[in-house]
Amino acid sequence: MLPRHASRSAAGAILGALLATLAGCTTQIVLPVAPQPDVPAVAATPAAALSRLSWSWKHRALEPSFDLFTCDYEFVFAPGDPAGVRFQNRPWTRPDELDFARHLFETGSALLPAASYVALDMEENPLALPDDRPGKDPGWHRRIQTPFVAVVEAPGRQFRVLGFETFYFVRGDSACIPQELRDRGYGPDSTRWWIDRWEEDYVVTAAGGARPSRVQAPLVTIGAVKSAYLDSPPAP
Repeated sequence: MLPRHASRSAAGAILGALLATLAGCTTQIVLPVAPQPDVPAVAATPAAALSRLSWSWKHRALEPSFDLFTCDYEFVFAPGDPAGVRFQNRPWTRPDELDFARHLFETGSALLPAASYVALDMEENPLALPDDRPGKDPGWHRRIQTPFVAVVEAPGRQFRVLGFETFYFVRGDSACIPQELRDRGYGPDSTRWWIDRWEEDYVVTAAGGARPSRVQAPLVTIGAVKSAYLDSPPAP
């Protein structure tokens, strides 16, 4: 686990080691992780909520993401990420997150076809620390900072993400539960956790764009991938 205020040099050393695992590899992540089950984890802990997110991405399955993000969820782009410019005047919210995932997994976006392959690895047993935001009680609010390594492949395209992300969690008896999920029977529940904030902290590079998959894919931010897959594809 990288300390919250660790230096960029320390982060860079860790990311350099992770990058070495990807050297010469365009289609596979080789971080040492435990085998995942064939069903998504129940978000009974913050770490299990991250496992559920990872499963959703790897299986390109939208349903597990529906009950992960609170109604007041926000994604925060990395400082200086050009992909975040369009969100300077409004936050990236839960509807944005679900639209992004739907386009990534199923339909494609206005810019890119749907992914044919998604790999995502984070820390295997991340430590959930007290939420460091003002006014947050550690009994109900936790955070996890984790290395984040992803590969997204679509026809003729590939993106690689290598960086550190911080996820903030709220316990279910204090979470803002989306109305559509309340209508499905979700309510206050101290035995499950929700993601209410996702911050991109540190990335190897903010280079954008995409190249043919036969060429070593560029490193981009997860914010760049999210932004590229946000807008709906053109109507048929």
